[in-house]
Amino acid sequence: MTSGDIDALAIARQHLRALMADELNLPRIVETQLQLGLLAAQVALAERLPVLAETSQEPPQCLIDRARLERFVRALSPNARRAVRLLCDEEGGSATPARLMELTGAKNMGGMTASVRKATHRAFPQVIGRPDLLRTIRSDETQPTVERYEIAPAILLQLREALTRIPANG
Repeated sequence: MTSGDIDALAIARQHLRALMADELNLPRIVETQLQLGLLAAQVALAERLPVLAETSQEPPQCLIDRARLERFVRALSPNARRAVRLLCDEEGGSATPARLMELTGAKNMGGMTASVRKATHRAFPQVIGRPDLLRTIRSDETQPTVERYEIAPAILLQLREALTRIPANG
């Protein structure tokens, strides 16, 4: 801040103190009380912003380990587990919805994707930035049509191993 700048926080604090001490002899009407509350909230927020800025960090990276992947696989519905297994083993981690429906006999992929989403939340509870284990690739982000499903290449081998450790119905 340069010498010509105004310290808005200091001015707000002065006004708040004056209002609290009733130095201005303003009538205690609802509008005045509301302004007082808003001013107090602004001062409190402004005082905390530097602290929040200093302590904010990048969110921790989500750890995708063996136990979490097994928890993910166990949380999948039987049909979703079968689809993920086919996606990993038969299709090399990537397939169109039509191909997955052909392999699984499903009429649509809604149940599978819902199960994957729920299993991800169960395997990675309270994790910021849950991993996108099954990506939906769209030709145009504004369109709801899915072009393909893809297992993240970084976890494809780990997911295959987790699928082999857990029986198809287990």
